[in-house]
Amino acid sequence: EDLDVQTQHRPRAKYTYEPTGIAHAAHFYVIGGIILEELSRQFLKEFGNVWMKKAPEQFVYFDRQQHELFKDGPKKIVFLSRVMPTSATVGYEELNHLLVTKINGVALQSLDDVPKALEKPVDGFHKIQFEEDPKTIYLDAAEIQKTERTVQMQYRLPALKFLE
Repeated sequence: EDLDVQTQHRPRAKYTYEPTGIAHAAHFYVIGGIILEELSRQFLKEFGNVWMKKAPEQFVYFDRQQHELFKDGPKKIVFLSRVMPTSATVGYEELNHLLVTKINGVALQSLDDVPKALEKPVDGFHKIQFEEDPKTIYLDAAEIQKTERTVQMQYRLPALKFLE
């Protein structure tokens, strides 16, 4: 017996992140040595062929459930991927793979929200909030400004951010 089925193509704009295996330059933002990224399939694949078992469990969950989790439209998953040791990140060097929820009280929908959030430090500090422990860290805004050029030179970074 034949069955007529209509399928709908999901537009790219409806995805939380690029679903294809096509490699694109990763979006990132470096704040005093703390590297923020947007979750992507490309990032997950850095964990190898069995990334579903080796990548952070929470990120695999987001990958699988993105269409159910964000009913109000696509939201980018912003996370702290790693910390480069600098004078601004002392004590935070071991942090990685943490979901960032807010910076200076601004809820993040994507990395595009970071520059605006950084415009308003709280009492001279940038307050970065995470979904898991440690729930909050503070970065000295003046120290970050002093170290930006050093961080870029020391770690040979072509830029401290890529948002396009």
